[in-house]
Amino acid sequence: MRKNFIRTIMCTLLVGTILTGCGGAIENNTSSNTKVGMVTDMGSIDDKSFNQLTWEGIQKASKEFNLEYKYLKPSGSAEADLMKEIGNLNDAGFKMIMTPGFKF
Repeated sequence: MRKNFIRTIMCTLLVGTILTGCGGAIENNTSSNTKVGMVTDMGSIDDKSFNQLTWEGIQKASKEFNLEYKYLKPSGSAEADLMKEIGNLNDAGFKMIMTPGFKF
């Protein structure tokens, strides 16, 4: 009997925590200046893999939250090429940069 009571309390607390966390509405901020960048690996944004899925997600989020977005493809496959393009996006004001497929 006591175990069932404790389980019921724990489940109630868990559900309450989840619902509380989901309670606020996200508003579409039309004056957002957030920039999201992406650096691809050797593939392109239509490779039917990680790059394409990431790019489609960035586009969807950008439309929904009015974000500026851009992607760059490194000229080579070395880590230095990737870091150069990440630096280019960072210098252009992109502070959120996705790098699907790369392992650091």
